[in-house]
Amino acid sequence: CWSTHNTVPETVMKDKYTIKSKGESTRVKISCDYLSLDQAHKVCYKYLDEYHIEISETPGFTNVGLTPIQAPLDKAERILLTKRLTNDLIEARTREIVHTETKNIRDLIIAKAFFHLSK
Repeated sequence: CWSTHNTVPETVMKDKYTIKSKGESTRVKISCDYLSLDQAHKVCYKYLDEYHIEISETPGFTNVGLTPIQAPLDKAERILLTKRLTNDLIEARTREIVHTETKNIRDLIIAKAFFHLSK
């Protein structure tokens, strides 16, 4: 659910994360039960060339701050960043789900691949 307009806003509030883009910085607050700290780091890695990134933890949440390295973002750029972050958070969560759901299959494949070495 978008928080303000019918168009894509600069603030996105979902059940498990919030993205607020205003002025020079964009802040993301991610529930730890939605995305692990490690996954949040992986999401942020994509933005290192363009943004100074700060990551911190508070009880139950990972907090991320992104500030442009170059000039401040205008409104259209902030909206685009919000869209990119939303997509990247969904992608990271999906990867985490798939990783968890396929763990047993991966373990079986690895065990079978190395079974002949144990003889």
